[in-house]
Amino acid sequence: MTHTKQCEVCGKNFEKKINYSKKYWAKAKFCSRECQIKGRVYTGERGGFKKGIVPWNKGMKGVNFNTGRTHFKKGKHPSPKTEFKKGNIPWSKGKKLLYATGENNPNWKGRITSEHQKLRHSPEMKELRAKTFKRDKYSCKLCGRKRIPGDRVILEIHHIKPFATHKELRFNEDNVITLCAECHRKTETYGKNV
Repeated sequence: MTHTKQCEVCGKNFEKKINYSKKYWAKAKFCSRECQIKGRVYTGERGGFKKGIVPWNKGMKGVNFNTGRTHFKKGKHPSPKTEFKKGNIPWSKGKKLLYATGENNPNWKGRITSEHQKLRHSPEMKELRAKTFKRDKYSCKLCGRKRIPGDRVILEIHHIKPFATHKELRFNEDNVITLCAECHRKTETYGKNV
């Protein structure tokens, strides 16, 4: 068995590598990956490429390599039977699933949402948050950081007089300011510090 062969594309002699098996070496025709790519020819049939000695660029302009099996064909519409029909409204839109709502849900624990949670996630609080951010131009009042591309700042509203102790000022716009998450943690009344 010979340990050298001549490349079918460039004509160089190449040696058998240590990790080549006899079976693989018998099939080897190219000295490198580049020559192997250059030695491929597009046949236009199903299956695509066959190995050959034609240069890669000759006669290949305008050839579509999409076999149609893996890619979506642009510009072609699916069958009218399977196409999504515009204007059709799903039967379940806007309806509650009665078998999984309220007490029928397997995760139901019996109306345990605290008053504090209800207030924090209420529509009034969401509206107050939006108004405060708009008023403060989406920037932290202590450090001045803004929401800009590249700077992932998290903005929060801070109650000057604590939310827990001053119930009458919870939704008052004069009692809240916009702070970034880092500055908000540094305040005296943050979290359970009250």
